[in-house]
Amino acid sequence: MHSQFINSSKAQFNFILSFIKKDFGKVLLYLFAVAMYFPMIFTNVISILLLVYCFFKFKRADLIRVLKDKYVVVMLLFFFILAFGFLYDITSDGVLNNLEKKLSFIIFPVVIGLVGIEKKDIERIFALFFYTGILITTFALIRSVLTPMEITGLKAFINHGLSDQINLHATYLSMYLLFSLIYPLFFLQSVKSRIIKYFAYFLALLGVIYILFLGARIIWLILFSLSCLRVIQIIRGSEKTKRNVHIIIIILLIIPTLVIAVRPLRERAKEMVNYNNEYNIKEVWGGRGIRLMIWESGMELLKREPLVGYGSSTAVQNELNNTYKENKLGPLLYLMEKNGESFNPHNQFLSEFLKHGLLLGLYYPFVLFFMAKDYNYNKSLIGFVFLLIIFGVSLTETVLELNKGIIYFSFFGSILHFNFKDKASLK
Repeated sequence: MHSQFINSSKAQFNFILSFIKKDFGKVLLYLFAVAMYFPMIFTNVISILLLVYCFFKFKRADLIRVLKDKYVVVMLLFFFILAFGFLYDITSDGVLNNLEKKLSFIIFPVVIGLVGIEKKDIERIFALFFYTGILITTFALIRSVLTPMEITGLKAFINHGLSDQINLHATYLSMYLLFSLIYPLFFLQSVKSRIIKYFAYFLALLGVIYILFLGARIIWLILFSLSCLRVIQIIRGSEKTKRNVHIIIIILLIIPTLVIAVRPLRERAKEMVNYNNEYNIKEVWGGRGIRLMIWESGMELLKREPLVGYGSSTAVQNELNNTYKENKLGPLLYLMEKNGESFNPHNQFLSEFLKHGLLLGLYYPFVLFFMAKDYNYNKSLIGFVFLLIIFGVSLTETVLELNKGIIYFSFFGSILHFNFKDKASLK
């Protein structure tokens, strides 16, 4: 009996070892899905390893084949548009910083195109992304519980009070958790064990609770909208599509229940809809009021340079800071001086227009439109979920100006696209 166990363990170890040797590139992609929740150094190291692996593994002909792919061309152009910043009368540091931050626009389309991706790989990536997200947020919750309640109260469990426990912005952690729900909602049918299925569904509901406590209101809206759309699809669809109806209904019940029951969440919801016109720029700052001030300042800047913009994110930020001072926007100036905060455009579309002007700034919406056509052609429901999340977050955050947003967009956009190249494509 003991020898059989040893032989079985050896066989499993040898299988894993042979898989790593044969598909080391895919293993790195699996690890990247985990590393996204951790500090930037982890994703940077894996990206370098992917580049080194592809350099030694693939030939020039493979690279040329990938570079001819339309999606890769679109992403390469998205990257090289940043180089136009060198033509502006601004410091080159900001342009170089933009190029460095967005190297993922080149790296992931190319390396994922070279490594290749299949349906089984997609399933493993989403499983790792899902379970890691729940685990890391649970760890953050435990750390919050250990924080003395008399110091922070419920704030330790809400918004940045929770996400700061793992040094992740609340919106980006919420975005990750929301997209990770793809795994329990789309892939669990291939799992035979009922215990594993029910456990995954339980974790999915826990993930929804975490999303609500993280307090990113745009993610709340996207979650609620996707749940409603899924219910409509289930009602109109065949019997096969009704497999997730119970968990979707539970999600729709959890959202309003928690938001109404927990006072800090209720206040965030009231601010979002400007309940009784109580939330305005002069009296109540909040996220809503601050964003209104930022967007008004951004539109003022855009009117000054509508055609060419300002050349780089750094130049845009400097101009915004000057505008905040010119308009004497007290709440922003107070937070900038007291906490050292820097208020970027908080809208990716506005950010693109401010950097490149109205003409080149339209390239980002074009990229989203191109991806939508790709997903529509391949009938990818998961692709449209990804696109809706990106579009929604782009309305309130500069999602492509921070590392956690850039790698999310580049990695999963490339994963989904190149899965279509496989015969067993993800629908």
